[in-house]
Amino acid sequence: MNRNRHRHLMSVPIPIHRHSLLTREHRAAYIETLRQKIATVPGVSQVAISADATPPDSGESRPFEIRGSVFAQRQFLRAEFTDGEYFSALHIPLLQGRLWDQAENTRGAAVCIINQALARRYFPNGGAIGSQIRMPELEIPVTNPGELVGVPDTAGWMQVIGVVSDTLDNGLDKPVLPALYTPYTRFMWEFTQFLVRTDGPSLATLHPIQLAIQSINADQQVERNVRDLQQWIDNQPEVQQQRLFSILFGLFSSLALALALVGLYSVVSYSVAQRTNEFGIRMALGAQRSHVLAIVSGSVGITVGSGLAAGTVIFLTMHRLLMRVAENSDFSPLILMGVVALFALCAALACTIPAMRATSIDPMNALRTE
Repeated sequence: MNRNRHRHLMSVPIPIHRHSLLTREHRAAYIETLRQKIATVPGVSQVAISADATPPDSGESRPFEIRGSVFAQRQFLRAEFTDGEYFSALHIPLLQGRLWDQAENTRGAAVCIINQALARRYFPNGGAIGSQIRMPELEIPVTNPGELVGVPDTAGWMQVIGVVSDTLDNGLDKPVLPALYTPYTRFMWEFTQFLVRTDGPSLATLHPIQLAIQSINADQQVERNVRDLQQWIDNQPEVQQQRLFSILFGLFSSLALALALVGLYSVVSYSVAQRTNEFGIRMALGAQRSHVLAIVSGSVGITVGSGLAAGTVIFLTMHRLLMRVAENSDFSPLILMGVVALFALCAALACTIPAMRATSIDPMNALRTE
């Protein structure tokens, strides 16, 4: 889970008074008015709307259908109701297609965006853009007027207009689930959340935000569980467990790297020191110091270089195999390059220091030793 996504970002829950704003148009206009007012608070850089798509546990599991496809059993996805600002606020990149615009959001257009997991599983050959998906059980109960409002055909077909990157908003230890994002104005509860990104510590702007909300509606409450998303996520048990594992693996990896560097230095420097008399004889016969250093560097370079190349190939092969088993694994080429450079530097020092010492001896002493 990318920490920068949730830095200086907080969730501000807003309950809607029961039996008020009973139409979709009135409720959507009211929420948009609050959003625009919050955006004017000093220190607030962005405001997004999330009905139920707030990390670390975002979305609701719902059955879905794809037009033209028949499944042997019911398929489920994570349904997330947001506005168009949600993706930039949480730094979720758009990979294909487009996001819905404000006009589509206002009228609750029948459009949706899916994540990579859904696109890979159900559209392996591409063609996700332009396909149609619906959630047949997404209906507004007639017996509870006003608690839920939305478009007349909430359970109708929606056109896929974009594909966004996967996120780990359902836990670091869980696979990424298929997810669908659709305008929150299609299905509106008596509750919503503003995701507010700030220039500094997010909770420091909470009081000005509350004042801005009350300037629109003096009776509007803000729920008490306003949360800084980064702190909220950091306090999740699986995140704390993963952090502990990362610290332990980092310590053991550093120890293994240090032992490997010490071993490499010892072996290379010993092998070069064993050739001290050879280097003295070469210099006695007219070889220059640079020539001796080139001989040492060449022999050590071939040995160490072939070892590093073999190790890199083995690592990349094992990484591909582990990727098929481990979920949510990551790989940084910069770290691999850094480790290779560190071993190369260690080998260079291990051969240069003994070689310099060997080239400084008296050639006549080397000949007498032989």
